[in-house]
Amino acid sequence: MVTETVPYLDTAEAAKLIKRRLATVFPGQRFSVRTSRYAGGSSIDVSWTDGPRTKLVERETAPFEGKGFDGMIDMAYSKDTWILPDGSAQRAAIHGTEASRGSTPSYVTDAPHPNAKLVRASCFVFCRRELSDAPNQITAAGAYIRQHCKIDYSPDGNPMGDRFGNDWVHNLASNMAMDRSEGEGWDQPFARVVLRE
Repeated sequence: MVTETVPYLDTAEAAKLIKRRLATVFPGQRFSVRTSRYAGGSSIDVSWTDGPRTKLVERETAPFEGKGFDGMIDMAYSKDTWILPDGSAQRAAIHGTEASRGSTPSYVTDAPHPNAKLVRASCFVFCRRELSDAPNQITAAGAYIRQHCKIDYSPDGNPMGDRFGNDWVHNLASNMAMDRSEGEGWDQPFARVVLRE
């Protein structure tokens, strides 16, 4: 259980741990990991081109994040982290906002490993993936959607006005392109993004 005073993990040190972890999990992929400090705290910005999907990278970086924000009550909250011997991280605790009538519950976990180190960072972590061939990938994703879905076509013939259900086809295609891993076909991102499976 997390009951003792938690040592502070500086944002620059958290960025180093993130960079090391990403190099281990995604060998050969180049990541830019930059820190920003400002009056309200600090953040770590992780960006890369092509390569793994954003959710796969966020799975590795999210446990290093030491701050969260509850937009329901406009309130920040803190998070504690277990740093494991292999360089990975797991969430140790969230000091949520439910006591202040917010929507983020609090919880605490036990150490997942006898040598896990408990720390508290004070930063947000943001991940951003770019695509080197985004226009062509979005076009291909849009064609896949139009081939596999019943589309409400725009009355003026402009493909930007085409819809599938309540969503613009162009937005779905952009999201599919961003959600597609290198070497992956279109069927998996179609299932995740359009069909929401």
